[in-house]
Amino acid sequence: MDGGPILAATAIVYVTSFASSYLSLAELRLTEFLGIGPVALQIGTLALAWRAWIAYSSAHHNSSREAIHSIDGTPRKRLPHIPPSS
Repeated sequence: MDGGPILAATAIVYVTSFASSYLSLAELRLTEFLGIGPVALQIGTLALAWRAWIAYSSAHHNSSREAIHSIDGTPRKRLPHIPPSS
């Protein structure tokens, strides 16, 4: 995860998995107080979808780079082609 955006998104999913029920209850009470009716947005689901999008974007970006670069960004050394023995 390298401490980048995927790690941050994973931390947010982790926190929302524990806090989402409390947040949903607070939203239900607030929307009822405002006269809208019992409506609550599932924040954990949105956080999980956001994390999936970050992981997809990161994998898609890295797959195009990986063909010519190693993980640290240096050019990858290609092995010489050895023809099959007959």
